[in-house]
Amino acid sequence: MQEIINALSRKLKQIDETATIYQNDVEQGVKEPCFFLMPLITVKQPRIMKQSRIEFPVQITYLPKKPGDHTELLDVQNKIMVQLEQIDLREGISIRGTSMISEIVAGTLQVTCNFNYSLVAADDGQANKIETLEGVNFNGGQNG
Repeated sequence: MQEIINALSRKLKQIDETATIYQNDVEQGVKEPCFFLMPLITVKQPRIMKQSRIEFPVQITYLPKKPGDHTELLDVQNKIMVQLEQIDLREGISIRGTSMISEIVAGTLQVTCNFNYSLVAADDGQANKIETLEGVNFNGGQNG
């Protein structure tokens, strides 16, 4: 998941190279313009064959150069909505941003974007073991 945050930071730097990007809480001394990245509630949904679907939403908050500059906020909003459709994790591997929602709140831009991916558990030495599905019919018979 940190790999997604790092890739997201790189993409945001392309949107505004003058902006500072914060991945952790900052008590004071924020340098504007800046982006704050905050992971939200992550969901892991089990699938068959030791696979899981991970839903990883991230909230991006943007503080403009001039507080309350709605023109700047709308410009950055448009760039984020386009640029986060796909981010590169590393060479040859990218992930799509989905379910983007944005709003301007108290002079800041807030965008929430989901990054969903599949995760396959590492082989634990039981490669010959077959995962069964309870209640699924195989050749007309009842399994489980």
